[in-house]
Amino acid sequence: MPPAYLEEEAYTPAYIENLPKTLKIPKELILNNKYFHRMAAKHSNFTMELYCILLAHSQTTKKKEFFLCLEDMALSLRMPVSLTSSALRKEVINGLKELQNDYHLIKVTFFHGKDAAITLTDIPGKTLIMPTDSLIQLKDAELSTRLRFLLLIEALLKDQGEDIHSMTYVEIGKRFDLHRITISSAFKDLEKFRE
Repeated sequence: MPPAYLEEEAYTPAYIENLPKTLKIPKELILNNKYFHRMAAKHSNFTMELYCILLAHSQTTKKKEFFLCLEDMALSLRMPVSLTSSALRKEVINGLKELQNDYHLIKVTFFHGKDAAITLTDIPGKTLIMPTDSLIQLKDAELSTRLRFLLLIEALLKDQGEDIHSMTYVEIGKRFDLHRITISSAFKDLEKFRE
């Protein structure tokens, strides 16, 4: 029987190491209700962060097509290292399938027991420059989907010369098709995030 250290490969949170300080985010992801808005409405925190990490990796490597180590991605998403490699893979596979089938943001090909092949879908239009740590959790402060979306809205409005803090929750809700309670909760998350 082989030694225990040979039975499982050593995986690392490789996809959140050495990330750039800022990311380019297509404005269409914020303005079109079928993308981030839908993720926020569904509380798809895992899916949104997974996509943001894929986008960061693409921008870092300057490649729209790449192979993805599923186990490394699982650890980059803070999944417990105690999980088996098959359990880690399964969670990431589910997230990738959701990004492909529900949001059409990627194309993915799976290979049994190997890395997955990823192709990011081109999103046309202008982009926003966002701090990486407002989209990918790199510190202890938790980033919920509603908080990520609020930070994106704040940046979009600032880019247009507007101040989100001068608007009421109702005004923000009407403009971005969000429930007032979701916005209120997101602002509470923002206070904790910026403490």
